[in-house]
Amino acid sequence: MDSMARPVYGVGFVSDQGITSWVGTQGPPGPGYFHYVRPLNNFSVKGNGAMIRGLSYLILGNYNTVEGLYTQYVTHRPPFGSLDVPAQGSTTYYTSSSGIRVEGWALASQPGTFITVEIDGKALAYLPLNMSRPDVCSVYPGYSGCPLLVGFDGVVPTNGLDTTCPHLLTVYASSKLNIASRLGDRLIVPH
Repeated sequence: MDSMARPVYGVGFVSDQGITSWVGTQGPPGPGYFHYVRPLNNFSVKGNGAMIRGLSYLILGNYNTVEGLYTQYVTHRPPFGSLDVPAQGSTTYYTSSSGIRVEGWALASQPGTFITVEIDGKALAYLPLNMSRPDVCSVYPGYSGCPLLVGFDGVVPTNGLDTTCPHLLTVYASSKLNIASRLGDRLIVPH
């Protein structure tokens, strides 16, 4: 077989935490196989009940299948995160000149995530991820932006909003490929 020929069968490991190094322990002598594989991560967990979260995928199949699924998982996984302010379940009041403060965080497998804030489906603000959130990065280590620049904070303008009825504020995190996920919806009420 030509040494440059593409393998027929493959095994792929994908992690959304940016893990690029893996350790495998080979089984007993005979046909080569790995019966134990784990990612190499360099981080520590502090405190009782601390938890690390993330997704990893094991892909088996012919080489083209492995390569295609790997590319899809790495490049097309939407960002995720949280809208912390306004808080879920709270009533947020505004006036036509007050603006509404939004704060939260977002993580993605790839760099380039940005935040869009809409009111009643109209984009009114675009916020960068430019705040440090060590609380988030301690739970989700290894993501693009950690340990810095995964948080957002800004004021959404309310001038021009109808002050006779409530409105829906929605926050999205979008990847550089414009793959978006909704971080939260909040009802805002005129004061």
